Amino acid sequence: MEGRGNRDYPVKWLIFTVGLGVFIGSFNISLLNVSLPSIALYFDSNLSTVSWALVIYLVVLSGTILAFGRLADIKGVKKIFISGFAVFTAGTFLCGFSPGIHFLIFFRMVQAVGGAMLSATAPVIIVNFLPKEEKGFGLGIIATLATTGIALGAVAGGIITSFAGWQYIFFFCVPIGIAGMLLAYRFIPKITPGTKVWSFDIPGTFFMVLGISTLLLGLNKGREFGWTSTPIVAVFVLSAIFWIAFVVWENRASEPVLDFRLFGNNSFVLANVSGFMIKTVFTGIILIFTLYFEIVKGFDLALVGLLLLIPATVSMIVAPFAGKVSDKVGSKMLCTSGCLTVTMVFLIFSLFAGIMGYIFSALALAVFGFSMGIFLTPNRKLILGHSPPDKKGVSSGIMKTFGNFGSALGIVVFGTALEEIIGISGGEMYMAPVQPVPEFMVTGFTYTFAIALMICLATTVLTFFVKEPEQEL
Repeated sequence: MEGRGNRDYPVKWLIFTVGLGVFIGSFNISLLNVSLPSIALYFDSNLSTVSWALVIYLVVLSGTILAFGRLADIKGVKKIFISGFAVFTAGTFLCGFSPGIHFLIFFRMVQAVGGAMLSATAPVIIVNFLPKEEKGFGLGIIATLATTGIALGAVAGGIITSFAGWQYIFFFCVPIGIAGMLLAYRFIPKITPGTKVWSFDIPGTFFMVLGISTLLLGLNKGREFGWTSTPIVAVFVLSAIFWIAFVVWENRASEPVLDFRLFGNNSFVLANVSGFMIKTVFTGIILIFTLYFEIVKGFDLALVGLLLLIPATVSMIVAPFAGKVSDKVGSKMLCTSGCLTVTMVFLIFSLFAGIMGYIFSALALAVFGFSMGIFLTPNRKLILGHSPPDKKGVSSGIMKTFGNFGSALGIVVFGTALEEIIGISGGEMYMAPVQPVPEFMVTGFTYTFAIALMICLATTVLTFFVKEPEQEL
């Protein structure tokens, strides 16, 4: 564990610096959501390929955030945090000059490595360096900025792409990254790591990243190559090998990336799986909403960005109140209610996909955000409430890993499902508005919304079997 150093640094500037890192990392999770069709047209690419510009960012976060947290214990949080800004800024700059879609995907991976460094070290800096009476405030600030970053990313991406081009959404972030490096160098205390020797689980991290990547690659390219083709079957077999190797290694590692001993608690497992499934729907369906509003409804990019701001904003407002209500009525009831409510939203979209207008769409998205808000905070409380007192940090890392993996999986699964359903209906996926809208496009979105409905219904059943934790947080 690191020493805390002295207290002669400005606390407000430290919180601002750490918050900036959290915000810009989260901002880039959703930055390409609205711009994806424009990028596909620019590179003359298809949805399954261009969606990897979104997926790879989440894959890297899923596979490395726990490892960078451990590396910070070895090398020091200041060094890792500044390195995070440097790597992130370099990757962002290169993204803007990408000559092809595969270059963009690779540079997004570089960008995500920096984002993982920032995300892993931010809460540690707050806990290590803030006075006791300000730790809760600092953690609350970075949690709010993480949510705000995701909410504003889609809006900013749509507006900037609409007026200047998709490349400028990356150029916009470069000066922020440079400022973050300078602020971190100035305001985060320089201390030396403690004397305890930590082991860095490189094999576990390696197996996890490759297991996630190969699984998503198989799901993403299955329709293009054929689900029973040799390359796709080989990729799925390879993914299974990586996952088996990961489980075997983690059960033997002295300092594992993922502590499987926590999975002996059934409610802990069910709460994590429920959160994973909802994150799969939330992130995947945001991509579908983007395509639906741009291609089927023909809405302007800036308007699409504003529409997608609605669920994120409502969720951000509702979540703190849901946490307070859960203290009185319990977390399980709110999680179940949230799942049931969002199921009704997808029922509406699946029934009326062809005739949804501005106002009806905005109202449905507001209810969608409300449902997410009353689910997410109580779900976190269930997960941490079923964690041993000395394993809260590890449990939080597992929760984030499940969430990021679910988000990446959602983009791939829902994007693939949409293309598959449109293909079965006798059509081909368009990446630009077409009038009149072909019936097979409406059918594709209708059944994709129905898939989201079924996943939410299944999640409702899972939350019913989660027990309220006996211990208080």
